[in-house]
Amino acid sequence: MNLLHTFNKENVSETDAATYKVRKATRAIVFDNEGNVALLHVTKHNYYEVPGGGVEEGETLEEGCIRECKEEIGCVVEITGEVGRTLEYRKQLERINESFCFTAKIVGEKGIPELQEDEIEMGTETIWVSKDKALELLRNIAVPEHLYDRYIIERSVIFLEAI
Repeated sequence: MNLLHTFNKENVSETDAATYKVRKATRAIVFDNEGNVALLHVTKHNYYEVPGGGVEEGETLEEGCIRECKEEIGCVVEITGEVGRTLEYRKQLERINESFCFTAKIVGEKGIPELQEDEIEMGTETIWVSKDKALELLRNIAVPEHLYDRYIIERSVIFLEAI
């Protein structure tokens, strides 16, 4: 999958990066039957992101993407294509977050998300908007204080712009 962007605002050196753990994650630009895309609105911190999360041991990227969509937006999805990937160097966590993004479409009806406790505490909710509206929402967010939250938003914009 093509590398679309590398985030390294903490200037992690290649030597340090070689010691970091790599976390693989999947993201999805999910379309509904009306052509809208799913965004997660994290209301506690007032930012948006595309759905996705970490790939579990034994899962393929595609299996992880399908599972994460079911959990986070409550929808069974079919992967329709590849968007690209990003790398995020996270010095504080001594981790490289590698996100692989796919396009997908919902299969059947929209369901109810199966959010994890931390996602519930963050007030995570799913919204369905046009791609243009999604980009508008992402681009007009007040810049978060936390660097890694900025990465999340910027990553979502990069993936949406790539389709």
